[in-house]
Amino acid sequence: MVIFLFQEENKNHHILTSAKSGFGVLNIGNNQIIIIGGKDILGISQTTELYDYDNYKVKKLSNMCQKRTEFGFTLGLDNKIYVLGGIEGKNKYLNSAERYDINNNKWETINNMNFQRRAPQAVSLPDGIYVIGGFDGKNYLNSCEKYDEISNKWTIISCMNYSRCWFSAVASNDNQYIYVLGGFNNQVLKSIERYDIIEEKWDILENINNQRYMHNCIFINGQYLI
Repeated sequence: MVIFLFQEENKNHHILTSAKSGFGVLNIGNNQIIIIGGKDILGISQTTELYDYDNYKVKKLSNMCQKRTEFGFTLGLDNKIYVLGGIEGKNKYLNSAERYDINNNKWETINNMNFQRRAPQAVSLPDGIYVIGGFDGKNYLNSCEKYDEISNKWTIISCMNYSRCWFSAVASNDNQYIYVLGGFNNQVLKSIERYDIIEEKWDILENINNQRYMHNCIFINGQYLI
């Protein structure tokens, strides 16, 4: 994997080598990011690394319980990282899930999802961890499910209107809605849907201007930034 860090004050680039794709990366605060799994020249990985961009150092952490790439991931409100689905190898699509305790540097498995999901999206909200869409090896998925951190149970919720993987998903600032944008289901999409947490239903919104997949999105002041 290669990380480019640009500092305005001195125009330096700091590079971490080892090319990698399909990994997860999360900002955990204190100027630190965690880099999880993915695929490199040696194959699919289960590594976890901490990158500190105050001193530009990388620290190896405990490995995931399972090798995986192209998975969903999110930081839960319990300050644990949830890693969901993905693939472990050719034609090995995963419904397994695990979480990482940042404070104790420990991974543990949680109950499996109801569906195998490659390239889903995950969103953390006060009432649970939402996992959306993906690809199960045969079909692009519109199914969604929610994980309860206390009961360790998955509940199937309303399906999206369109099946999709390799899309972006983001929660609104008030935690009332989940927005999904773009993606792929045998064609590149520009559709947007919004899930209402209270009404428990998906609504179709106005399309984005361009078809997109494998992109990222954040929600700021009532607007998406893609």
